[in-house]
Amino acid sequence: MLGLITVGSEETGPISSTSGFAEGFTMRARERAYYVSSTHVTDSDPQGLRISLAYFLQQRFEGVVVLTPTIEVLNALKAARPVLPFVTLGGAAVFPSNSVSLDQTRGAVLATQHLIDLGHERIGHISGPLRRFDAMERLAGWRETMRDNSLEASRVWEGDWSARGGSALASELFDSGATAVFCANDQTALGVMHVAKLRGIRVPGDLSIVGFDDMPEAPYFPTPLTTVRQDYQRLGEDSVELLLGQIDESYPSAEVLVEPTLVVRESTTQLAHVG
Repeated sequence: MLGLITVGSEETGPISSTSGFAEGFTMRARERAYYVSSTHVTDSDPQGLRISLAYFLQQRFEGVVVLTPTIEVLNALKAARPVLPFVTLGGAAVFPSNSVSLDQTRGAVLATQHLIDLGHERIGHISGPLRRFDAMERLAGWRETMRDNSLEASRVWEGDWSARGGSALASELFDSGATAVFCANDQTALGVMHVAKLRGIRVPGDLSIVGFDDMPEAPYFPTPLTTVRQDYQRLGEDSVELLLGQIDESYPSAEVLVEPTLVVRESTTQLAHVG
């Protein structure tokens, strides 16, 4: 038997990609003849994490995967000193040899460079909550790419992953003079699009928008969304293989890093005065 501990905030619940990861994890585990049991804790509840780990140990599970979106969760996992073989999703900062991760920074580089290649120089960024590793890494990729292209990367609006959060920040973004925006996830981009429509701002004629995640609804946004695709199902599958490798010691522990891809749709276009 294998355990899965998902982690989210009290406000937002599990991360939006949990379902894709859990599906890949469960399907691959079943292919390898393992039963899966999952539980959810909040990132402000280290005791809940310890209780979940103790339960899986008492029930003689052979290993566990823990989603670790914040440093608080990683520190709680480290303090718990798991006896079971374990793998983290996104925990390379503390457990580099026991983690699977998507290359978030690379995804942000792809998104930002796409906008720069279209001639945009004033590119804003609406981040996710900056206590989250994925939000911090996407912010770092945006800054890195802007600076590598000698462009200013000074203004960041911190969002909360939601369409509501994106809409609340959209007017400030528009008033900043940005011609393009890299949103830290697709739901944030949807909120920006909503306010753009209300204000008569054309997407992509007046503002190009790139999201992150490639959620199933992204092709069906009012303007189909250019976004970064994360293969969370593959991360789930890879986590099983890494965990089973630890259980039977068939190969050494290692960090598994999955590359994202850019999916170009209709929400981005070349800046009007360029070529």
